[in-house]
Amino acid sequence: MVENKFINGILQEFKSDFKLSDLAETKVFEYLVNYVIVSKLHPEAFGDTTSIKELDVDNGSNFGIDGIALIVNNNLVLAKEELEILRKSKNLDVKIIFTQSKTSSNYDSGDLYKFIGAVKNFFSKQPSIPLSDEIKYFKDIYDELFEHENSRYLSKQSPSIYLYYATTGKDSTSDTIAGIVKQEEKTLQDVVPELKEVKIYPIGADFIIDAYNEIENRFDVVINFKNNLSLDKIEHVEQSYIGYLSVPEFMKLISDNEQNLRRNLFYENVRDFQGFDNAVNSEMGETINSKELQDKFILLNNGITIVAKHFKNLGSNDYEMREFQIVNGCQTSNMIFQCRNAILSSPNFLIPVKIIHTNDNDVITRIIRATNRQTPVPEEAFITLEKFHKRLQEFYSHISVELPEKLYYERRSKEYANSEQRIEKARIVNLHSQIRAFTAVFLSAPHLVYNNNPTEILRRREFQIFQEDHTFYPYFLSNYLLFNFQKLIDIGKLNSDYALFRYYAIMIYRILASKSMKIPWLNSRDAERYCSNIVASLDDENKKIGLFNRSIDIIKKAIKEERAIKNGPVRNIIRTLQFKDRIFEVLKSTKF
Repeated sequence: MVENKFINGILQEFKSDFKLSDLAETKVFEYLVNYVIVSKLHPEAFGDTTSIKELDVDNGSNFGIDGIALIVNNNLVLAKEELEILRKSKNLDVKIIFTQSKTSSNYDSGDLYKFIGAVKNFFSKQPSIPLSDEIKYFKDIYDELFEHENSRYLSKQSPSIYLYYATTGKDSTSDTIAGIVKQEEKTLQDVVPELKEVKIYPIGADFIIDAYNEIENRFDVVINFKNNLSLDKIEHVEQSYIGYLSVPEFMKLISDNEQNLRRNLFYENVRDFQGFDNAVNSEMGETINSKELQDKFILLNNGITIVAKHFKNLGSNDYEMREFQIVNGCQTSNMIFQCRNAILSSPNFLIPVKIIHTNDNDVITRIIRATNRQTPVPEEAFITLEKFHKRLQEFYSHISVELPEKLYYERRSKEYANSEQRIEKARIVNLHSQIRAFTAVFLSAPHLVYNNNPTEILRRREFQIFQEDHTFYPYFLSNYLLFNFQKLIDIGKLNSDYALFRYYAIMIYRILASKSMKIPWLNSRDAERYCSNIVASLDDENKKIGLFNRSIDIIKKAIKEERAIKNGPVRNIIRTLQFKDRIFEVLKSTKF
């Protein structure tokens, strides 16, 4: 057991949330470190246990690296094909993260050197230490970045690399460790000239605890909010204020203890940061950086809208805020953060804010829609605010009561994060996981799930997903199949290696259980009966295991046939349309 009681408590919670009880504590700690570091950059990176495992490159025999993550435009990239979609923005901001985690409370300089040496070996054109298959997979994606169609779009800051050496002790104050870090950052930059930035971070328990609480939205902020007007009583709103904040007070809200931007604050803001080149942001940047215009910012900007579930006056104009989101003002917040050095000490730079304290989800939904309608936003950004998704959430709640396993549909990010009754993350279905599972099972396109982020799938298949006349059962069934498949892996009834095939397995299960490749119209009563029969098959443990094993056998046969034509890593093979077609060829010769 880890000595640090706080870390140990987080480990137990993390282990329960992601069904990792069968793993050694050292491995769970590795996953936790990968989770908190990557989630700070990409809050929705991890939808299930398997997505966490995909960053793990420590197979027990590799050298020095536990985890690797490639973050491109703040998206976790797990395949070369994803770069094709991301480069449409004509700007690729690339960050590469390497982790090494030790459950000991000491910083071992030898282990740190070994870790840095392994990273140098990763970038070497002729590695002196053979790369494991797991590491080679990420190296192939990295190399793809420098193909001309991608490299011409690399931003001036790309690629940047960050090495995190984690322990469970206090943050390092050792001069020796600090000296190694400074020396090796320079050495890495010299050895790998294409790297624009190299940072090495020895992190300890405080970093991990703070980062985990940030991700779970469990942090408190105290701001001095003296310039405000309290609004009259509003139904379903505890209190609300209009006012303005100075830059230092606003920075308390949007930056963490390491002075990094709290990206998870913008879950509910329907548009991500559009970058400096965006016309509006470019103009805003000129205002922020112009001393003549800084005092006029409060007149020129529409302001920030913040919704908080806890907002308490502590006296002397100090207010405590907890569980809050910036639902409008993502562009403004990002520009202020990026240009903060120009305005931190400016007493005349004031930021207009609206703070609404409410726990009513319908009120929050209306605020999100209303505040974000002021600027052009793609319609898909509002999708979970629609009536269909509210009814879908209710369907999940009602149907789960009758079943042995309960699932929850999360319309709003972190909606269930701090509920009175703790809910395992594995049981929470968000918009992205809903799109993935439905696309695999009922659009019969699991290959798309491996290649495209869910937003891209939604854009491409907008007339096939979340249609107003669709019955809700297929959406629930898709994730119920995925949950049951993952649970069989978690309890050891299926080999954990099969997790990679999960989206094919749940599609094939539907076909085997219904004994037909045909799907009824999704707006019909037939669809409800169809789904109900498949759900019933999942209640029979032996039948469920048997059908999933048959699904895996079909996948293995398809892989064998596909490899006879073109060899390569399985992770690459299953991402292709050709492989999906191969699956259906095998199915046609299968007795249902």
